[in-house]
Amino acid sequence: MQDINRKITIGAVWNLVGLLTTHGSGMLFTLILASLLSPESFGLIAMATICFQLANAITQSGLGQAVIQSKSITEKDLNTVFYVNIAFSLITYALLFASAPYIASFYNQPELSNLLKVAGVVVVINALKVVQISILSRQMNFKLQTIANSLGMLISGGVAIYLAYCDFGVYALVAQMLVSSFVSTLFLWFGSAWRPSFMFCFESFKRLFSFGASVLAEGITGVLFQNSYILIIGRFFSVEVTGYYFIARKISSIIAEQLTRSVEQSAFPALSTLQENNENLRVKYRQIIQILMFVISPLLLFLSVCSPLLLEFILGEEWKPAGTYMQLLCLLGVLRPLHSLNVNLLLVKGYSNIMFKVGLVKKTINLILLFLTIPFGIKGIIIGQIVGSLIGLIPNTYYTVKLINYSLKEQLLDAIKPLLLAVIASCFVWLFITFLYINPLLKVIIATGLGAVIYILTSYLFKCEGFLLIQRKFSSRIKLPFNLSI
Repeated sequence: MQDINRKITIGAVWNLVGLLTTHGSGMLFTLILASLLSPESFGLIAMATICFQLANAITQSGLGQAVIQSKSITEKDLNTVFYVNIAFSLITYALLFASAPYIASFYNQPELSNLLKVAGVVVVINALKVVQISILSRQMNFKLQTIANSLGMLISGGVAIYLAYCDFGVYALVAQMLVSSFVSTLFLWFGSAWRPSFMFCFESFKRLFSFGASVLAEGITGVLFQNSYILIIGRFFSVEVTGYYFIARKISSIIAEQLTRSVEQSAFPALSTLQENNENLRVKYRQIIQILMFVISPLLLFLSVCSPLLLEFILGEEWKPAGTYMQLLCLLGVLRPLHSLNVNLLLVKGYSNIMFKVGLVKKTINLILLFLTIPFGIKGIIIGQIVGSLIGLIPNTYYTVKLINYSLKEQLLDAIKPLLLAVIASCFVWLFITFLYINPLLKVIIATGLGAVIYILTSYLFKCEGFLLIQRKFSSRIKLPFNLSI
């Protein structure tokens, strides 16, 4: 258990470093680009995003996850995965190239056709690094992945800002996507010892794809579902409104989705070694949920309170509607750890087929709510997402009870304390934001700083489990001149 703790902690730290550098700089670049480009440019790239993400899901075919999850892996397995991914990526890009005019016609945006043809190359580039990422993840080597992603983000961000400044418009965002993928892939190839050989094994493909097929199906339905909102908004609302929603979702998701994903990526290989020990798995999952909810709840609620003021100040009056959308999307992200970690358990246990079925139930619920809320505008659609997220916890936790005896009630009890304390701290942030008459940026810094102090103090006083776990980990690593124990 101690070795598992150490692996998860080291992996999570490197993933967190990657989060702060890659997605922190990503948020900064997004804000700078938003100040240089119009909402329409982001609306166009949002409309194209579903195509790229769907193509990537098909290209990867779930085989990368199968490599990570397998107890043992051979050279034949790795080469088979590599060549299958390359073949899938070329076929997928050809289909994307051919269908580009029809996709542009669907959105009534002629510019999309050439944009899809150029940016679609990213699918082939991404396929080249799937095996490297899988090997490094099996080895719990997240340091190299972090450096690769960070370099890709920093270089591509600089290129995109330069092109945006030179009036390249939406193609600045296309260049950012292509350069980021190319740089990270190149670095992973230089940093990884594995090189492909001329071998292919159909038996390896069958064995790995038996697990990967369900991951592929879940990936495809997941992409279609996640981007169904962009698809519907792009079809029924203006490209400008699509841009507002895209920016709001992109910024709000950095905290909830990426922080949860960083822990998942580090925990998955380590927890897979405990797949036969249900009691230890239950303990680890409880601790991960407690820590994630402690960290994510205040970040999202503080951002929800500050987002309208922050976006208007940084990006200008033109982007004001995005602030309101971001407020609601931050609330949606609060339950992300519960959803993700219940799905992660099914992968750890090797039940990718059940994961697909559970995902299908949740997506059906949310799609029904999506179509019901279209008449109520973007705010109504986002509120429908929040309702769907709450309902989706029921099917999401059904198998968790059966597998490790960790019920929805217990998960909510583990999540409720940090959430309530974050709500209290957020009320103080709102008061500071409302009644402090100073520079908007300074107001946000002071308000969130005081809110953080209030949150930490109340977590200490009310013995919040996530706080205690972090405090014990911190105290065991660093000898302090005072006692933090409660």
